[in-house]
Amino acid sequence: MDRDKWLEGTLWLARKEINRYCTNNCESYCCKNYYITTKDPSLVRLIFGVDESKSLQSVADIDKRLSIEERILEDTYYQIFLDPCPSLKGNLCSIHDNTKRHITCVEYPLFRKGNEIIEVARHCPAISEGKIDKYLTDLMNRGLRIDYLPKTAA
Repeated sequence: MDRDKWLEGTLWLARKEINRYCTNNCESYCCKNYYITTKDPSLVRLIFGVDESKSLQSVADIDKRLSIEERILEDTYYQIFLDPCPSLKGNLCSIHDNTKRHITCVEYPLFRKGNEIIEVARHCPAISEGKIDKYLTDLMNRGLRIDYLPKTAA
């Protein structure tokens, strides 16, 4: 099996484990009470209803649900505080199987960056409780680098 298919398969299994844990144990904690971390400004614009004419920094200055963190190498991370996500119905995502679901939500909390790096949202309860450690260990053993995204208090 080539590396790309193996990587996608491993991430799919890890996300499946997280989804099961999320709906059964933590009751969609991140989607209800916390935040998502993304590098994609289009998701920020979608959630806050901001068009291209308005800067995201101006939104962050007014709406404290959005914070922007700039890290080395000019990477910009957007932290979007959800209270709750508008697509959440009970503990389930109403658009989970919909093609309109944003890629950040599809990949969350494991973000593939090429074939060498996986970024992990460390505030996800499944991550912090070690529910997918076996997958992360497997990824590291195969030479991938695991980077943990910034963690802030909600």
